Amino acid sequence: MIRRLPQPLPGTGAIAEYAEFGNFGMRVVMSYQPNTLAQQFTVDILYGCGVLRNNAGVQVNT
Repeated sequence: MIRRLPQPLPGTGAIAEYAEFGNFGMRVVMSYQPNTLAQQFTVDILYGCGVLRNNAGVQVNT
């Protein structure tokens, strides 16, 4: 299950596009930076892990 990151706030001029690859999600946001007079692209990735079967785990002592 993939949970998407939220859309940019309305009225900020930023736009977002999403890409999903299996259990991997990515958001690309384009916004304008007036300090540098340029477009800025930000890539955000959201992923995680979880216990599927507790009894299939292996304890590792270091």
